[in-house]
Amino acid sequence: MKIYYDPHQFSDVKALMNLYWYTAGKSSKAILFKDSPVVNDHNSVSEEKLPIAETWRGNTLCISTYADFSNSLNSGGLTLQIDAKLLHNCGSVSSLEDKIKARKKLDIPDDMPIVVIGFVKGSNIGLLNHLLKKISELSRIYLFPSWGTLGTLPHNPNLMKHPNIEIIDTYGELENYFKCADIALYADTISPREGIMHNYIEATAGGLLYCVEPSRSRSQYGFKELLKGGSIVSCQSLDEVSNRIAVHLGCGTLEKDIEASQIPRDRHIKKTIDTYLPVLAKWINFISDAGNHAEIEGFPAADLKVYWRKDPLVVRLLHPVSRYKGVSDSIVP
Repeated sequence: MKIYYDPHQFSDVKALMNLYWYTAGKSSKAILFKDSPVVNDHNSVSEEKLPIAETWRGNTLCISTYADFSNSLNSGGLTLQIDAKLLHNCGSVSSLEDKIKARKKLDIPDDMPIVVIGFVKGSNIGLLNHLLKKISELSRIYLFPSWGTLGTLPHNPNLMKHPNIEIIDTYGELENYFKCADIALYADTISPREGIMHNYIEATAGGLLYCVEPSRSRSQYGFKELLKGGSIVSCQSLDEVSNRIAVHLGCGTLEKDIEASQIPRDRHIKKTIDTYLPVLAKWINFISDAGNHAEIEGFPAADLKVYWRKDPLVVRLLHPVSRYKGVSDSIVP
């Protein structure tokens, strides 16, 4: 049986890659990434020469992330959906050496603190400008477009211009710049909104993530752990975000605060990897061996919540903290 990984967004690629490297050495089955724009545009796929397949053929198991959107079902085959945030929390630990290497690779100067802001689009530029006016003299700022807005930011007359502000008008690089950042933000979480927080594990790889946390952020595995450890700085308003970042950039304690926050962050990631990757690997082997005849009841799952249906078999594994929209006690065909 062939096993296909099917990521839905750029951050899913790296999350599934961690699972790939863990399982590839423990299985004789063909483990591939499903061909898609997300996979093809992600630099890590080509750099690490991951095997890619154009189509699902024959008896297959599709492994994908599960979140509030874009959840795969393998038509006619087996599907294993894994909590997206759980996989993201099986990420990479941080080090100052990695940060220095990442900056050197991207040719980022170290003469000023680095601020990286993702998900910039026309509808949030007005709010973003308020922040940029506060911090543009204190830091070097890199802006990344939101999905579907590629090519628009450099030509947007409303976006503030400044010598310290640079637009990185591409997809697939935000994660690499987060590794270089002292402070990270998402442009759509600098003011109150409904929903969940974006990829906070990736955003805290190099420094601190400032945000006005969306309403359901604490229903995501790992968010409260990073908040408690200091990697995430939660604010109540745009003014608070702007003022606190400006103070932090100028107070002289930023490097020490980042270093202190990375210790509990890395401890959390290591614990997640040690606890859940072995369990997920067992599920992959179990489902791919037993197929539609797999007896799901009672199979070891640590503390994960298990949802499933048969014909064809679909299994969903969620962390007990996770509260995604549309999740019920069964998977509706």
